[in-house]
Amino acid sequence: MLKNVAVLLLDEVHPFELGVLCEVFGLDRSEEGLPVHDFAVV
Repeated sequence: MLKNVAVLLLDEVHPFELGVLCEVFGLDRSEEGLPVHDFAVV
């Protein structure tokens, strides 16, 4: 299973798309039984 997620912050990245990735992978939802991801913006 996917544990580490990194997003490359380039000039071409749109703020909405970055926000979606932050919502999906950046929030801790372990109390809901969902997997935990190590999320980074680089």
